[in-house]
Amino acid sequence: MRGAVRWTRLRSGKYSGMSLPELLVTDPNHLFWLIESKRLKGDLLEEAKVLKWRARHIRIPKKEGKKWAVEYVRGRKGLAYLQLVPRAHLKKPPRRDPERPAERSKFLDLSVARRYNSYDLEGARKLLCMLRELHFDEHTSIRPEEAERFFGDERNFAVRNPPIPTPDSAADGSRLSGGEIRLAGSGSARRAPSTETIAHR
Repeated sequence: MRGAVRWTRLRSGKYSGMSLPELLVTDPNHLFWLIESKRLKGDLLEEAKVLKWRARHIRIPKKEGKKWAVEYVRGRKGLAYLQLVPRAHLKKPPRRDPERPAERSKFLDLSVARRYNSYDLEGARKLLCMLRELHFDEHTSIRPEEAERFFGDERNFAVRNPPIPTPDSAADGSRLSGGEIRLAGSGSARRAPSTETIAHR
């Protein structure tokens, strides 16, 4: 069995004491700002490199054997809304409305709100709502241990992502080359979309 990831805690700032996954599900825009501002060092920096990739490449569970994609619609102030669409729609051109351009991806990308508008807190909330509906309980906040377990499990993301380097041994004592531990193997609770389209407006 793979060992669990030991996430490092922030030691300063308004989110001192949080792990990076906990920060990601609390204030994703702030996490991406920390990464872009190059304020993270050591273990936090290495963990952030992995988490940045995973936060932008979250797998979407199948429903009734069908694959899904996410459509992001941009408004004047940032992310207007996002919705699930059949994966086959990736082959079709998105809307060409200049007031609300759209893009599609087969992954949920938690960086979209900040990419559209650095201060789009409402857009970030919509992204987290989608994350909760797809992988957690949509009616409650994501607990710190749930976030750490989810973002430590490589099966929840696109396959091209590096393991998290850490000097600590895994829970079962296993190590990879360079002191890297094996990532958490415990799965997270997943719930497929209950309707053909889930929109967050």
